[in-house]
Amino acid sequence: MKILILSIGTGGRYDAAAKNISDYFSERGHIVRTVDYLTLAAPVSDALKQGHAFASRHMPHLYGIGRSIGEMSAPAPAKHVVGAFKALLESEGFDVVICVHISGALLVSAYRTQYASSPPSFFFTTDFYCPAGCAELNIDLVLLPHALLHDEFASAGVAESRLCVTGMPLSADILDSVPEHEARQALGLPEHGRVILLCSGTLGVGPIRRTVMRLAGALGPDDRLIVLCGTNLRLKRELELFNYNDTRISFEGMTDRMSVLLDAADILVTKGGSMISAEAAYKNLPIVYIDAIPGSDAENVRFMTHRGFAASGETAEVVARLTSSCLSGSLDPASMLALRCESFKDGSAAIYKAVNDFCEAMPVERRERKLLFVMNPVAGKLAVPKRLSDILEVFSRNGCISTVFPTEGAGDAERFASELAGDFDLVVCSGGDGTMSETAAGLIAGGHHVPVGYIPCGSTNDFAEYHVIPSDVCAAAQLAVTGGTSPVDIGRLSGRCFINAAEFGLFTRAAYSTPQKRKNFLGFYAYVLEGMKELGEIKSSHMTFTVDGESIEGDFIFGIVAAASSLTDSALEFFGQPVISGDGLFELVLIRQPSSPLELEGILRSLRMKDPNSSLVSFRRGRHISVTQEGELNWVVDGNLLVTKDSYDIEILPSRIDLIC
Repeated sequence: MKILILSIGTGGRYDAAAKNISDYFSERGHIVRTVDYLTLAAPVSDALKQGHAFASRHMPHLYGIGRSIGEMSAPAPAKHVVGAFKALLESEGFDVVICVHISGALLVSAYRTQYASSPPSFFFTTDFYCPAGCAELNIDLVLLPHALLHDEFASAGVAESRLCVTGMPLSADILDSVPEHEARQALGLPEHGRVILLCSGTLGVGPIRRTVMRLAGALGPDDRLIVLCGTNLRLKRELELFNYNDTRISFEGMTDRMSVLLDAADILVTKGGSMISAEAAYKNLPIVYIDAIPGSDAENVRFMTHRGFAASGETAEVVARLTSSCLSGSLDPASMLALRCESFKDGSAAIYKAVNDFCEAMPVERRERKLLFVMNPVAGKLAVPKRLSDILEVFSRNGCISTVFPTEGAGDAERFASELAGDFDLVVCSGGDGTMSETAAGLIAGGHHVPVGYIPCGSTNDFAEYHVIPSDVCAAAQLAVTGGTSPVDIGRLSGRCFINAAEFGLFTRAAYSTPQKRKNFLGFYAYVLEGMKELGEIKSSHMTFTVDGESIEGDFIFGIVAAASSLTDSALEFFGQPVISGDGLFELVLIRQPSSPLELEGILRSLRMKDPNSSLVSFRRGRHISVTQEGELNWVVDGNLLVTKDSYDIEILPSRIDLIC
């Protein structure tokens, strides 16, 4: 599968969740791309990120109030963001979308509202609370990082059938724990003494300075305080200057050794990030929260502390006191750990299973489909190129990611279908019957059984007329992606496939020279009248046709072997013998050479009387035809010349293609 993960650059937990999910899927052979939601909002994305970082560091409470107000509602994404998301889906053809923040889930919902479909889409909530607007999301599954969130989401109106408890996806490093003494040795820390890990999050926010001062006052000679400042380099420099004499305290920015730091620590003091909380809980580490920024951090703290999974303090003094109490044993952290009861497990495998199970169980018509569009750009006075954007819009609106391959000459449609169709869910071709015939031949040559749709716009569209495919290109495009499938027989004469008919002799030029008005008014008899003009020019061919063991021999001036088309259907309906496209049978009409004006009159009488089995006109149905002839003969196979000689077979490939009609 090709998977799109929508993250957001406003918190390290979301990027971490996205990375952990991406790593797990990638290790199992899937193609994954992670996109920051804010980049879809360009050119304002950088300003949003910078504003978020500045406000959270320098005006945390004002920022928190604004964030809380924003999270009480579920604003729809801007129109240009939906457009950018649409372009992303169409350009890269993703099979699955996974959102790790409510903004991404709202974007998918807005896209589905406007365009009716999208790939299977999932919202992993990342934080330990139900965000506003979750019940209204048009999303397939909501994946929860903890089982105790299930009732909260259900009470908010999210259907239980859409809820799936997975757990928090953790990195391979976090899962690879080492004993405390090995971790301390790797970090150069004393084996004895207490280690406090203070984490200020990716942006380095919160009352870190005051908390460092209070915790420093409680350190013993062998104790250590490790402070993680994230991307806030100014905070790191200030703390290093203020505490430059105290070797018990060390400061780091962003780190790639979080797992070993957690293994070495006795307690974690942190802001209310959900990822660091889940990581510490997985490591069975006591947690004390510092004063949380209103919004998602505060909700995460509420979830953890109300259930006894962690403690929190509103001031630096309270945090330092709680930390000292946990380390001294006056506040037993064992009860905190026991309440968790191993409920914080890695959720990567469960997320993978939920996505796979849903996609496998999903009806085919619900899935985002990959569409190969084989387009004859010069057919029908450029009918399709002139409306290409409208056609692609029809495909997109009906859940298809389209790849367009324009033909440049004869044989291209067959080559494209043969070489490429196996990578697509359906094929649609545009052009005349020749393009449709080539596409069918390519599907057969490549061994593909992919449904095929047809947008008729050529000079000859008998196949489309027979199958009642609209002549309007957008209506035909709509049918191609919404219609049902019908099995269609394919003929093959001396290795050349045909969808309509193979014919020789008297009427072969008439089929393509008869005026359309005469075709519409007189039907097959129009071809008879036109063909009679050629009577003096056509030489008969001595041939033997063996149809399922029965032989017909003679000098023939005309023959037609029909698979299915409006032309052959009108010819055989003329004889009271309708063509049925999926019955696995050919229809064969032969007309012998008249030796006198009287016999010519007999042929015309047979046509007038609709008698298919006179002495000069023969009709047969069968599955296999063997032909022997004297010399060479020109056949017209779906409008293209094929020269045959000696002996050859005409075979039927029953129900070989599934036509969308």
